[in-house]
Amino acid sequence: MHDFGIFQNSFDPKATVDPPEPEEIDPRLAFLEPDPEPAALRPWSQFDEVAQSWSEIGVPIAIDFRDRVQSMNYGKAVNEFRKYETDRLADALEEAGLKFNRKELLDALLWKSVTERERDADIGNLPRVLLALGLKGSIANFFKQDGDQEIPVDEAAGDSDDDGEYEEEDSGEFAEYDLEQEDGEDDWEDEYDGEDEISEEDQREIEEAESRMQEMMQEAERGRQKDKGPSKSDQSKEPWGPDTFLSATLQAAQAHDLLPVAGEPVELNVGEIALLGFFASAIDAGQTLPALLTCFPPAEIEAAKMNVHDTKDSNMEVRPAKAGWHLALRSLEFIETEGFVDDGGDDYLATCVGTDLASLVREPPDGTQIEVSSADANRPELCLRFAGPVTRGKLQITEAFPQINHDSLSEAVSLARENEQYKYVLSGPDESEAVMQAVSRDLYLHNMGVVRTATRSAANTTEWVSLPG
Repeated sequence: MHDFGIFQNSFDPKATVDPPEPEEIDPRLAFLEPDPEPAALRPWSQFDEVAQSWSEIGVPIAIDFRDRVQSMNYGKAVNEFRKYETDRLADALEEAGLKFNRKELLDALLWKSVTERERDADIGNLPRVLLALGLKGSIANFFKQDGDQEIPVDEAAGDSDDDGEYEEEDSGEFAEYDLEQEDGEDDWEDEYDGEDEISEEDQREIEEAESRMQEMMQEAERGRQKDKGPSKSDQSKEPWGPDTFLSATLQAAQAHDLLPVAGEPVELNVGEIALLGFFASAIDAGQTLPALLTCFPPAEIEAAKMNVHDTKDSNMEVRPAKAGWHLALRSLEFIETEGFVDDGGDDYLATCVGTDLASLVREPPDGTQIEVSSADANRPELCLRFAGPVTRGKLQITEAFPQINHDSLSEAVSLARENEQYKYVLSGPDESEAVMQAVSRDLYLHNMGVVRTATRSAANTTEWVSLPG
């Protein structure tokens, strides 16, 4: 608690905060919103921001206390919370059988007995708290008053502040022997003369030691994998590399059952599967959840006989599934061809896992069952699943999680396409000219290579602008 700024000062009981602005949600992405937590259904109170911040670090505040401060101003509610939380800690220590001066501990926890000099130190009120808990000895020697006179333990704490005032009192100074310099010493930065710089020879020795350590760790990992033996799902004799996120993503996804898409299936071109990554980014505040693409080819294609090799790339992992393959990716974009073929013509996905699996993912034959999941084992509430068969080059999304209907998913796919769009058809020359004028004035777009193009036929003229892909 000595690190939490909320305990360092009393708050003005009249201080208030404004309610948050309602978050605008695109209706086409509303299905991605998680169900509200029970606490979110409470009427708004000025204490909500504090309660939410504590909940985010894994310390939810009791409902009975939140009910108690529901109608209070922000400052008064926070002051109540400071007293409530420090009292709870003191009660817990007493129940554990510790003997200590309760008033002295509460003053230390609320920074009442802490001096300005101690406030500026990195360890703040921690010595005062330890002193209040009875750890005397060298802890007591940190405190000095009137020259070299030590503060008696019983006098280390200041007076209580139970009258609601939010003034702070000094009661002695903290002799920061390790942090303060003796009089007359220059600042350590001025004294630095470069003698501690690492020589080239030392640097080489460090790099060699790190390399040996890395080899030892890899050898230990290979030994552990060997001791574990092959997994039941391993249908290939290929040596598979470390499973750092594939199994965790699979387990997190399978914790949520697939549900039928209400109405007709939603068709998605197989070449557009990476668009589903847009939804994962939407629910994870612009970040990218790990993705898992599972392919089950028709029975006539024996998955176990496909030439699939283990990737050495940290962005993806591959494992055999029952009559199919699991391909875990840091981003679904890695399955695309455009942008992931190098100057020498090497295909990134095919190089990593082999041409057989790359072809199955990009050009699956009719009857192939495909599931695309995005999930995070550490945040089970973040999960998306889309599954269905392939027919004539289109993935028929028949099942999903969370449950969704045909119209909502179709609109969401359209929005994802718009997000990837780089070419915009305009109404005519006037609009084209207006757009290019605006681009020339935009600090971001004016040097990005925006191009105006027109095609003419006997019937009409079409104009559009294109952004670089």
